[in-house]
Amino acid sequence: MPAQLLDLLIDRVSEYAIFLLDPNGRIASWNRGAERIKGYSAEEIIGKPYEIFFSEEDRKAGRPRQILAQVRSNGQYQEEGYRVRKDGTRFWASILLTALFDEGEFKGYAKITRDLTERLQSEDEARRAAADRAARVQAELDEREMRRSRDQLDLILRSISEGVTVQTTERRMIFANDAAARLCGFDSAAALVAAPREEVFSRFEVFREDGAPFPLDQLPGQIAVAGKASDAVVRFRVKQTGEERWSFVSAAPVLDARGNVDLAVTVFREFTERRRTEQAWQFLADASAALAASLDYEATLKQVVGLAVPRIADWSAVDILTSDGSLEQLAIAHVDPSKRELAKEWRRRWPPRKDATTYRVIRTGLPELLPEITNAMIEAGAPDPEQRKMAFQLGLRSAMVAPLMVGKQPIGVLSFLTAESGRRYGAEDLILATEISRRASLAIENARAYTEAREAIRTRDNFLAIASHELRTPLSALSVLISSLARAAASGRLVKLSPEAFMERMTNAERQMAQVGRLVENLLDVSRLSTRDLRLERDETDLVEVAREVISRYEDVAAEFGGRIDLRTTGPTVGWWDRSRLDQMITNLVGNAVKYARGTRVTVSISSGGSGHVRLTVRDEGPGIALDDQERIFGQFERATESESLPGMGLGLWLVRRIATAHGGTVKLDSVPGQGATFSVLLPVGERTPRQEPTTCQPRPEG
Repeated sequence: MPAQLLDLLIDRVSEYAIFLLDPNGRIASWNRGAERIKGYSAEEIIGKPYEIFFSEEDRKAGRPRQILAQVRSNGQYQEEGYRVRKDGTRFWASILLTALFDEGEFKGYAKITRDLTERLQSEDEARRAAADRAARVQAELDEREMRRSRDQLDLILRSISEGVTVQTTERRMIFANDAAARLCGFDSAAALVAAPREEVFSRFEVFREDGAPFPLDQLPGQIAVAGKASDAVVRFRVKQTGEERWSFVSAAPVLDARGNVDLAVTVFREFTERRRTEQAWQFLADASAALAASLDYEATLKQVVGLAVPRIADWSAVDILTSDGSLEQLAIAHVDPSKRELAKEWRRRWPPRKDATTYRVIRTGLPELLPEITNAMIEAGAPDPEQRKMAFQLGLRSAMVAPLMVGKQPIGVLSFLTAESGRRYGAEDLILATEISRRASLAIENARAYTEAREAIRTRDNFLAIASHELRTPLSALSVLISSLARAAASGRLVKLSPEAFMERMTNAERQMAQVGRLVENLLDVSRLSTRDLRLERDETDLVEVAREVISRYEDVAAEFGGRIDLRTTGPTVGWWDRSRLDQMITNLVGNAVKYARGTRVTVSISSGGSGHVRLTVRDEGPGIALDDQERIFGQFERATESESLPGMGLGLWLVRRIATAHGGTVKLDSVPGQGATFSVLLPVGERTPRQEPTTCQPRPEG
């Protein structure tokens, strides 16, 4: 249905010719706008070659083939020029050709044509009208009435917004209106007229529309002096400020009674703001494409910052929020590499203060616009004299700062500033900046989600490998033991075993079964806690009794390694807890201490704390835990070491924290590498109620 609506919409458009070309350049579709503009019906034109719309001269020169080749190579081609209708008449058209690819396979071309003949005619008529008006006035001038006529013309031309200048065949300017003076950077029309030609042109760098240098003798005004009307799009940069502007310039000669050139009239129509708007939306399209092209969001953000300069900004930067709440600059862009280094040095010497605009945007999550950066603002924001001097040298004019958000959390800011261009940002520019930051935020969120998903899959695979290994070890030992007993029974050797030898084998079997049971219970707890459903069976419980039971199970293991376990208690240690969960928690803490601190003393301390809490600490004298690992090891499937000689699934401490949290308690780790580790659990004793029912606790997620 959406495809049918799109086809219907394209067919109904009458102001634009929208049609498709197959890979060979033949017309494959036709809409009403194409029929209106070109004059062909769909039946007449579909299947015909694209070159039918070109003049005979263009076809002989191979221009249609050249354009299609360029589109296929570059992806797009855009121009304004003459095209031919069915009846042979020419019209001025805006043309956009785009190459169409489907999963890398070239499918053809999309073409959009707009008839701009009326606009061209209007511009021609405006130029001719201005030239005719100036010619009529000039024809009536004589030596005695020159000043009066010039004053009258000045009054007329000062009322229009276009810049107008008049020069003699000696290229001496004799008239300029205020608009022309403003465009040329002079305070008044009189100052412009009085300035030598060399001084006027020395203020600018002049370029063609495509950025190529524009020779001064080829400007429309200079061609008009030679007797020929001319027009061109002129792009010029003010040398003093670096500001870049755009004008449509047309010029025409004024002839005397004998048909000789007497004067040349030049008209400037500035369209800088329109061109900036076009560049801004092109930047949005290019930035969106860049954001969608990669999952490396840091590299993509750097690319977006680079695309912004000089299209919509003179300076562009991206800052990312770090874990300590400060902003770290990821990238900064400027057309001049030396200024980029200057900005980096600025950031190193004078990091932004917490009351700066960037931090305010982080706190509020809202974009901010500074339409004009005043001297007072610079002085307030740069208390250091050297910093203030450098800020004035940069000539900052305007700024926009937009937040980067993932969900509702700010993660950084995008900044756009103007300086040399002299551009002032407005509300429409802020909309563009906000949209760019929104799309960048979405790209970051997608990239992070993808990374987290891959990490989750990797963690799952690692866990399954560890779990299978951990389960296989006791099961293999148990299998060997049972097999040996079965063989002994079959051969009659079983009755010859002494009670002590038989009991030793049964004790080993029991130990392996207990190990399997603990592993399975941990796996079940992972499943329960992953669905946030931990059931607590609360009852009056003495924490010391639970600790003694756990220690009794590990005393022999500790002794085998040459170590021991001490228990120290002070004060009342009774509370309303789930006894089996506390057993599981202490088992994991003591088991880890015995495993990682082999041959040393493990001290278990239990004491009553203030405000109705009991504190449990388990300290070992082992190798300790590095500071960078102390939070990580509480994560699911995380281990302090990956050594195969120290088995484990990385679930023990994760379960300890979940159990403590479910009881309303906390877990803390203190450790210095080489000096052992101390795990502290603080549990509220709870209150005795008339009836203690099992409760379902949903601990809040950690980390």
